[in-house]
Amino acid sequence: MVRWRPRHVHRLTMSLTENGADYYNIRQLDPSSLAADLRAARFLYLNRHCFNGVYRTNRRGFFNVPRGKHVGSLPDSEELIAFSKLIRNAEIKAGDFAELLTQVRADDFVYLDPPYAGRGVRDRGEYGPSSFRADDIDRLYDAVTQASDKGAKILLSYADLPIIRSRFSSWDITTIEVARNVSGFAKDRGTARELLLKNYD
Repeated sequence: MVRWRPRHVHRLTMSLTENGADYYNIRQLDPSSLAADLRAARFLYLNRHCFNGVYRTNRRGFFNVPRGKHVGSLPDSEELIAFSKLIRNAEIKAGDFAELLTQVRADDFVYLDPPYAGRGVRDRGEYGPSSFRADDIDRLYDAVTQASDKGAKILLSYADLPIIRSRFSSWDITTIEVARNVSGFAKDRGTARELLLKNYD
């Protein structure tokens, strides 16, 4: 909807009020019961007013992130229009990463940023229950290896975990320190080690 009707989505989003009670009323709406334009406005509103911009669902698939105290501002109309132009010719797909990776070809560039999983990594429920587990790391490795064998250039970012270093030991691995905003509070900011893994020079 932002691709084709950015001004309309902006107007609908701006019409939603920002107080706490309204946030929870909007959150509890079943998106499948809404028209596409209202669903887009609801998604944008919840993303900018929820805690830390987190996307998380319960086991029934319903968005369940509480309202944030220091919420992000809604993009203005011009920002949505500019974004709509950027994605005008994009093909946006939703699906399992392994299936999507079968579609890559030689010289494609693929960037992956999967949810972190593995021993000692807490499952916070982002992206839905059981969306990416430790068992999926092997599936990830197999899928990116097959895409790599086709000649695709692949960049993967992931937590610095022994299992990732072991699986991707033949890849180019760079360790980086990234800022973390734990619990959404500035005083809890810290850094964490992450890996950038790539199959190209």
